[in-house]
Amino acid sequence: MNWKRYVAMSLLLLVTGCVDDRFRFVSKKKFGDAWPLTVPRGQVACFYSENGDVIFFVALDGKEYLLQGNPAPLRKNLLPIYPITKRDPKNPPAFMSTDVLIEEGRRLCPPSY
Repeated sequence: MNWKRYVAMSLLLLVTGCVDDRFRFVSKKKFGDAWPLTVPRGQVACFYSENGDVIFFVALDGKEYLLQGNPAPLRKNLLPIYPITKRDPKNPPAFMSTDVLIEEGRRLCPPSY
């Protein structure tokens, strides 16, 4: 086996064998009426930065939306979440709270020392 094929196979095994525990799938099905987004599902994630944890949502199309935190130190361009946030059915001028997603993401954050 040539070295290029060996490297490619090794990388493929590495990528498919790893599960990043900083990401968790979430969906409208799981949260029911509390689901605050116009998209049916995606992932929440948490990353540590110099200024604290950054919690964000990854939509099915791969776009990443900020839920909480300051992504600037990570040099990560996160979109604002409000364009995919549903209107509150009890108060249509307002948007639904994304707290359920923030709480789900917070569980993925590394412990503070």
